[in-house]
Amino acid sequence: EEIGSGGSPAAPAAEGSGAEGFVAQAKGGACFQSEELQEWQRQLELESVELAAGRRELGERWHSLRRRQLEVEREREAVAATRRELDDRIQAVEDQQEELGSEKERYISKRDAYNERFKSLREHQLEVEKAQSSLVADKEELAARWGSLQHRQLELEQEAEKVSQQRADLDCRHCKLQEAQAEAEQNECLILRRETAVIQEEQDLEVQRQKLADMKTKATKLLEQAAQKELDLIPRAKALNDEKALVEADRRNLQKFLEEAVSDHNRARFPVPGYWSEVSHRRLRVPWPEGSHAFKWLLQQSAIHPCCDGRDGRFEVGSIRRVN
Repeated sequence: EEIGSGGSPAAPAAEGSGAEGFVAQAKGGACFQSEELQEWQRQLELESVELAAGRRELGERWHSLRRRQLEVEREREAVAATRRELDDRIQAVEDQQEELGSEKERYISKRDAYNERFKSLREHQLEVEKAQSSLVADKEELAARWGSLQHRQLELEQEAEKVSQQRADLDCRHCKLQEAQAEAEQNECLILRRETAVIQEEQDLEVQRQKLADMKTKATKLLEQAAQKELDLIPRAKALNDEKALVEADRRNLQKFLEEAVSDHNRARFPVPGYWSEVSHRRLRVPWPEGSHAFKWLLQQSAIHPCCDGRDGRFEVGSIRRVN
């Protein structure tokens, strides 16, 4: 009993104190484990948020890549369409080159025909100029003859006035002589001679008047012939001017067509940059050495004045040496 009283109660007390320590230790461990679990849970939530953000970013990137893929496919289709269009344009340029070759051959044939036509027109114009020069010479000769006839007519009129005055004087003298016939019988023969001379002068004057009338008639006929020649030359000159105008219009149309064809061909082969200005207002000049002499002569003939002084200097027609 003493041992029991001394030892047993002490043993349960010891056992009771050990269990309480274990429970306390277990509680402490459970608290520690719950804090770690909360920390892990918070980390898992953060990681899940980051994963969701990464998924959204991956989805956006996938959509952007899909859109880019669609744009690339559209660009490929546009490039294919552009390539087809370029092939069509290359084919059209080749066709235009063939057409330009045929047009060039036709232009050469037309140019040769125009040269022949211009030569014939030039010969015809030289003939017309010769006829005009001869007509001018005839006019000058007729004018000179008409002036001499007018001068002769004035002289004859003066002589007629003198004769009429002399006749009046003679009539007056004859009256005086009739009144004083008794006193002037010795002068009757002289008076008769004077009368005979006056009659002869009147006859000569009448003959000269008849000659003057004949000369006037001839001059009138010559003037009428000259006017008829001039009237005959007017239709020929008009026809020549019309032919020149037609040739000039054909040449301008052909020149314009050639310029447009060459400009279209060059524009198709070498496109003009967008920063150039006034490209449409530029005109293409094509040299024509075969017709340079003819056009030089035409320009010299069409000049209103042989020389001109102006702001840009002095221009003289004779100083032009050649025309391109």
